[in-house]
Amino acid sequence: MALTLSLVLITGMSATAFAESASSSYSPTLDKTLSDQSLDKILGLPYGDGNIFAGVGSGLIKEFKPDGTFVQTLDTTSASFEQTGMCFDSSGNLRATSFEANSMTLFDNSGTVITYPWAGPFSFHPESCVIDAAGDIYVGQADGTGDILKFNPAGTLLDTFDVAVPDRGSDWIDLASDQCTMLYAGEGDEIFRYNVCTHTQLSSFTSGLTGGSCYALRIRSNDQVLVACSTQVHLLNADGTVAHTYLNSDFTPAPSALFALNLDPDGTSFWTADISSSGGQIYHMDIATGTQLGTFNAAAPVDVAGLAIFHEPTVAVCPPGTHGTPPECIPDSTAVGGTIIPIDKTALVIAGASTNGFWVLSILVAIAGASFAAIRFAKRDTVEAVNLSQTTQNYIKPDI
Repeated sequence: MALTLSLVLITGMSATAFAESASSSYSPTLDKTLSDQSLDKILGLPYGDGNIFAGVGSGLIKEFKPDGTFVQTLDTTSASFEQTGMCFDSSGNLRATSFEANSMTLFDNSGTVITYPWAGPFSFHPESCVIDAAGDIYVGQADGTGDILKFNPAGTLLDTFDVAVPDRGSDWIDLASDQCTMLYAGEGDEIFRYNVCTHTQLSSFTSGLTGGSCYALRIRSNDQVLVACSTQVHLLNADGTVAHTYLNSDFTPAPSALFALNLDPDGTSFWTADISSSGGQIYHMDIATGTQLGTFNAAAPVDVAGLAIFHEPTVAVCPPGTHGTPPECIPDSTAVGGTIIPIDKTALVIAGASTNGFWVLSILVAIAGASFAAIRFAKRDTVEAVNLSQTTQNYIKPDI
């Protein structure tokens, strides 16, 4: 998808005067057609849709494009032997678990560390995380109490869930769209369920899975579940029955221990990685056919023990192009009005539009002492304005 946008930098004009000019005789002076990834660069979001973040160990996370092209290395500063599960919030900030360091790191949406250590204290071995519709973060733990922990975005502990851990712990977790049902795998042949709204252990989602110990799992928008079980990946129906099994012979080169797993933004494919392979082999697979779409080696100093995909679909949060609280996700409007909270008291909106009906792009011009800034009606109720010359962030509240 391409968006056409106009960029203008005006100096020496008041916000009121410019607003009047924009509403009457303003015409763009420069037009550019940008891909979504280029647009993210303008908005201060360096990650492209579908970019892969691989926890490669030694406290490091490597970012790759979907074709395997290396982008950058993020350093958690934890020096953890292994880097495990990760999760993105609605602003593109990344939270990452550091297994042996018993800690987490919060990165901003450019890959810079905001907070280390973030959240805690943890019992032992935090391994995965998921974010709910309110922006709170759940963390699964492999050892110690094995409890699932809930934190607010600042890292303050909100709740503790004493889940059943007959195998190893609440290693890998994912939250259903009802905001209550948590699925988790604990390195056995079973996927468990727990109601985080009522603090109630539920009946297991499924058991008796083949292929060895089961690890990372993800819930699809149709309530099917994908789970990596060592030598196999299972696609499970909403009732827990097996719909399809992706055998290690379906992957080239054949893996020996599939561990990490995540969904691609296209909704039709998934990514998984062989934790035992030299350097960490990463695979891209079509869900419907089982066809391998691609593979590359992460050149991991230790192994690939966690995968995150930028704009990965998570059912606990409304998907791109919609807003609200799952399962009540409402398509974004093609035209959204709002109230501007100025950047440095001199920020204005210039009109913009999208081609697919789900995006509205506006450009803010900041005058007094700032270069320029941009805002995007970013698939959620509160729209973020980013001053590209400063670190201050300002907001628009749409009239919806």
